[in-house]
Amino acid sequence: MPDPLPRDLGVRLIVTYKLVKGVGEALAAITLGVALKHGLTQTLHDAAAFLREHIVAQWSTHLADAMLRLLTPRHLAFVDLGLALDATLTLIEGWALHRRRWWAGWLIVVATSSLLPFEPASLARQVHAGRAVLLAINLAVVATLLARARRERRTG
Repeated sequence: MPDPLPRDLGVRLIVTYKLVKGVGEALAAITLGVALKHGLTQTLHDAAAFLREHIVAQWSTHLADAMLRLLTPRHLAFVDLGLALDATLTLIEGWALHRRRWWAGWLIVVATSSLLPFEPASLARQVHAGRAVLLAINLAVVATLLARARRERRTG
C-alpha cells in the first residue's frame, strides 16, 4: 500500500539526527559510567589541580577551576544519568519516527520545544556557536514536524 505522504528529506534527516545523537549519548553515558566505576574521576581531578597550580594563563586557570568544581563523582553521576535518560528519549523519538508511529512527531515536538524558551536566555548570557547551531537545528526539527502534522491532518 503506497504511503499517502512519502517520507520527505526533512523527516529522514530528523530520524538520522535522532539516531546518531542517541547512540552518541548512550556511548558517552556508558563510557562515563565505566570511568566512574574505575575511579577515573580522581585522575581527572588531579590533572585539573595540576593545571591550576602550574599553568599561569588566565583561561587555563578558569578551566582548571571549573574542572575542579565539576569533576566530583556526584556531579559526574548526574551527568551520566542525564546522558542515559536523554539517549533513551532520543532513541525512542528516532525509532518512532522511523516506524511512522502517529504520535512520534508530537513526542518530538513536545520534547524538543519544551526547552526552547530557555535557549535564547542562555545564548544572551554567553554567546556560543555550538549552542546557536543546536538551537537552529531544534527549531528546524519542530518546524518540520509541525508542518508535516498539518499536512497529515489535511489529507485525513
